[in-house]
Formats: sequence, structure tokens, C-alpha cells
Amino acid sequence: MPNRLPDHPTTLSRTCLSPFSTAGLLLSATLILSGCAGDDDDAQPIAEGAYAVQTTAADYSSGHVAIGNITGDRSVQQQLFSDTNTNYTITSEANWLYRIGQYYVDTISRYDATASLSSPEWTYTTNDDGDSSANVYTLVHQDDQYGWLMRYGAETAWKVDTTASSEDDFKVDTIDLSDYSVSGYSTTPGMVDAAIDNNQLFVLTQRYGYDGNNTAYVVVYDLDTLIEIDTDTSTDGLKGIPLTVTNPTSMELLNGQLYIAARGDYDDNSGGVDVIDTTTYAISNIIDGTTFADLNDTSASPAQYYHVKDITVVSEDKAYVNINVEAGWSTVASYLYEISPNSSSDPVTIDINSLMASNVSDPEDSYTLGDITLDENQRLWVGITNATQPGLLVLDTDTNSVNGDFINLDLVPASITFLTDEVSE
Repeated sequence: MPNRLPDHPTTLSRTCLSPFSTAGLLLSATLILSGCAGDDDDAQPIAEGAYAVQTTAADYSSGHVAIGNITGDRSVQQQLFSDTNTNYTITSEANWLYRIGQYYVDTISRYDATASLSSPEWTYTTNDDGDSSANVYTLVHQDDQYGWLMRYGAETAWKVDTTASSEDDFKVDTIDLSDYSVSGYSTTPGMVDAAIDNNQLFVLTQRYGYDGNNTAYVVVYDLDTLIEIDTDTSTDGLKGIPLTVTNPTSMELLNGQLYIAARGDYDDNSGGVDVIDTTTYAISNIIDGTTFADLNDTSASPAQYYHVKDITVVSEDKAYVNINVEAGWSTVASYLYEISPNSSSDPVTIDINSLMASNVSDPEDSYTLGDITLDENQRLWVGITNATQPGLLVLDTDTNSVNGDFINLDLVPASITFLTDEVSE
């Protein structure tokens, strides 16, 4: 099934620090937040580059946002925007933090991290009249003013004015992706991510239906005209770029190349990584159902298959992928690999268990991984999703060695983003 977030309300425990926190840490003068941040009123503006993490309880009973400095003392402050509804994600652009309410929440709020994290500049709906739930997956900035909302539960993406002072002025235009809708689970195209390059908007659609995994597409629009571009005029039918992998979840843009991670279905190896040239629209596949076949165990009951959880790209010659081995809905093991997208060299295994064992006082036998992403210093941030030891591991990508202390979190990290102290007008 697609990445739809469950909603299981209950009560949030209000602890300030994880039991695994290093004793004796002193809060620096540049610390981003004051106090435990158990209440939004405790939040202070950031003083330097920061990480922000949407976290969720392992049983989906609660969630909150955690924030800390990228460099120096990375002491984490937690319990921002605490809620028993876990259908939230975050994204950012420069100093702006966006908190997105997803499935049946359907709001987006913007915070100026250099001014205040206590209250939003604005909160607007993401639903059109008649929508049951737009279920927005992300906001992608086009420039300092305008952005695009990827509305998983709808057939239109919104162009929005992120500087709008009223909800009436927030939505300024739409693009219609109904040609890519499928019958079944969502009855929509299933927009999950987007990227902008060469004055073009690339929209990643999942197209997940009851009748199996329909061909996923990247749909391309000219940003001047908002007209869909025919990416292959030699063929009839849909104008977008058909993917070779199914159930895509995210994409990364680097130097005119789109790297698309797809998990595939839960009971096969239909996932992988496709790469699209944003000028020619040519597509190639660098990870498919055979790349990590040794991780599969089809004799198990239920059978175990690997799935590409996430990808982040350092350069044209270096990227990292998070691979989960799953038995149905359950994760059996997680692996982090360094790959070379432009060569046939074998993936390099990053031994997370050893790195964690050298970085925490009470290591576990194995670790499950979530979001992976790069900061402005080209360091790799890895979400550790073990319910008993959730947190963030930071690695230097030139040596694949640990950079700084393990960042202990109260709850499981779901998504990681970064903020700067450079004000975006």
C-alpha cells in the first residue's frame, strides 16, 4: 500500500530528554530553543543552521517536532507542536518551517524560524470545496514567493503564494493531473513529490490501485504556461515519463538528474531507483529487483523481500540508499549502502550496527533505518527508528565515519529537514 499515515489518538508522555541522552551536556549560548519545549510558548528562534525532525511514537499514539543545531552542540529540544494526531510531516525552505497536516487534517502552517517557533505566521486549509482529504505530501518552493502543494488525495496540485496574508489569497492556480488517476485505493494520481528544474515542474505520481501497481509516472509542466509537456512525441497516450519501478516514494534532484526511489509492492521486488534526465527526459534504471537479491528469503513465511526506502545523492558518483527487508508489513532488517550511480561498481555496505555500537552506551543488536538526507555540509543524517532507541546518526560522507554524538530522540524520526538563519524574503 502507499505511504498513508495512520491516526491513533492517545496521550503523549511529556519527557524532556531521552533516557539515552549523554549526561552533563550543557546548553550552548547558541542553542536554538530554551527549556524542554513541552509547550510551543517555549520555542525560541534559531541562531544558526538547524535540523528539524518530525517524530512519531512507535504505536502512532503521538508525535512532535524536535530541533537542534547542525554543527557544534547538537543538543536536541523536543515536544514542539505535540499532538496525539500523528498525521503530520514537515518541510522547509531557507528559514521557513512548514508543518503539513496530512490525512484528514488538511492544513499547512508556516513558521519563521529566525523570528518565532511559538506561533505560525499563518495556517491555511489544503482542501478544495468537496475534497474529502487533500492529504498533502509536500510543498516545493518555485521561488521565494510561490510554491507547489503535492495533494496525494486530490487530482489537482496547487500553486500557492507562501507570502499570502489571507487564506483567500493562498491558492493562486492549479494543474490538473486527472489523466493519471487510477481506480482503486486512492482514485487519484497519488502525487507524492515534486522537483523544479529548467523552469519545469516534475511531479512524481504513484498511481497505486486495487488492481496492482499501475505504471508510475513523472509528469512535467512548463512553469510559464502551466501546460503539460509531451515528453515523448513519438508515442500516443499519456505525455509523462513512465517509470520502470513501482510505488515511488520520493525523488532527489542533482545537476539535471532526478533520482527516484520506489519501494515496490509489499510482496515482490518491483521497487528500485530510476534516474531521469531533466533536459532529454531519458530514463535509466540503477537499482531493480535483482540488485540486492541476496537479501531476499522467499522460503520464509511470509516471504521476505527488500525494498528501497530512501535515496540521497552526494554527487554524480556517490549516493546512499536505505534498503529495508520486509516480511509483509514487518521490517526484518535495514541496510545502508553507498552506491555509484554512474558506474557498475558494487554497492558498499555501511555497517550501521558497528557505527551505533561505537556511539551509544547501550547498543542494540540491530537497527532499523528511516529517512536519510544530506545537510549543507554534505553530511549524511540517518534516522534510527528503533522504538527503544530512536534518534539521528550523522556521518561524514568522505569517510563514512560518525560525525559527533548520536542525537537521542523521544520518538521515532519520520522526516528530517534543515533550516538556515538566512532570511528568505
